[in-house]
Amino acid sequence: MCTIVEAALRELARINVEEMDARGRVTAGKWGELCMRMTGEGPLFSVRESKGKVRMPLRELGLAGDPRLIGYLSNRYFREKLTALEKDKKLLQALIDEYRPYDYESIAAKMSSTWKLAAGRELDQSAYQELLAWADAEYESNPKPFSPYCNVTFDGHYVRSMAENMIYTLLKMHGIPFRYEEKLVLQDADGMKVVRYPDFTAMTRVRQCLYVEYAGMLSDPQYMEGFTNKLALYHRNGIRLGQNLIVLTDTPDGRFDAEAAERIILGLILPQVRG
Repeated sequence: MCTIVEAALRELARINVEEMDARGRVTAGKWGELCMRMTGEGPLFSVRESKGKVRMPLRELGLAGDPRLIGYLSNRYFREKLTALEKDKKLLQALIDEYRPYDYESIAAKMSSTWKLAAGRELDQSAYQELLAWADAEYESNPKPFSPYCNVTFDGHYVRSMAENMIYTLLKMHGIPFRYEEKLVLQDADGMKVVRYPDFTAMTRVRQCLYVEYAGMLSDPQYMEGFTNKLALYHRNGIRLGQNLIVLTDTPDGRFDAEAAERIILGLILPQVRG
């Protein structure tokens, strides 16, 4: 199933739960206009309702903390929340109903038997399906715990930075199968085995690994030294910039340019994966 539709279904399920809770908290009554005036005891709140063009007398709700005021505020909040939830449900349901997958199998299923016969392996995407299966299979990943402040991707996975979240989303959005922080065993200058965990590992259609690293603190001398050492280790093991290694960095002012990253992904990664 399409990742976007899966995300929409998850959000729709969450909205249904929120809607049930909100409906249980809404009570009958009119909203009216909330008013306030200062008194010697503090701000006094009232609500003014209208019948057509006729403004009714103020109905007192009390001072801060008064159960009448809290009830009014809560009722108004949950009524507004229900309105938003109902609108979002319609939008998500429309997406689920109208979205049409564009993968080879979905398109081919609608074609005539003659078209399928003529297309043959010229348009067969079975190799791409194998890459998807590779990305979904279990693998040994980085055992380092995630920070409590780590980022969560749109499909519920943890990544270590906002920039990695953007890269993750771009790769998913363009249908590029990958693994996040997969274990990679290399040899150092002394011939000793060392383990690294590249940020993203994609597999090309000719079954070669393509690595994507995010380097976000190059202005920090210590970080720069460590990353340079990593590049040297990669180079020693046949992982080379411009060949099978892509490094995405921040701009000089510390921002991650997602638009530029997307151009790189479309120009350098997608053609090697999808053809």
